[in-house]
Amino acid sequence: MINFRIVPPLWANTYAYMLYVLLIVGSIYALFRYRTRALALQKLALEDTVALRTSELREKQESMMQSIEYASLIQSSILPLEAELHSVIPPAFHHLQTPRWSEWRFLLVASGRGAFLPGF
Repeated sequence: MINFRIVPPLWANTYAYMLYVLLIVGSIYALFRYRTRALALQKLALEDTVALRTSELREKQESMMQSIEYASLIQSSILPLEAELHSVIPPAFHHLQTPRWSEWRFLLVASGRGAFLPGF
């Protein structure tokens, strides 16, 4: 009687299976590392974008505040002083200061029909 042993092919032996498991685990680890690095780079890019947009908004806000201050300066130079206003305007006009916004002043014009026309 002849004894013989059939050896499995190279791709089906124990060492091949250990290599397959090692390749799968290594691939999963490499994919995890790659994705983690990509997310970290994306986070840095997003932080840079946020910083840029924040600085742009601050510049726009500063520009807007300068425009408001300039408009206020022009408005105060155009409007007459309160004493001059009372000496020139007839008694039909009333100069009121609203309690809610103490820094704004409104002129109310009373017409002959009883209607009020607001003006700045």
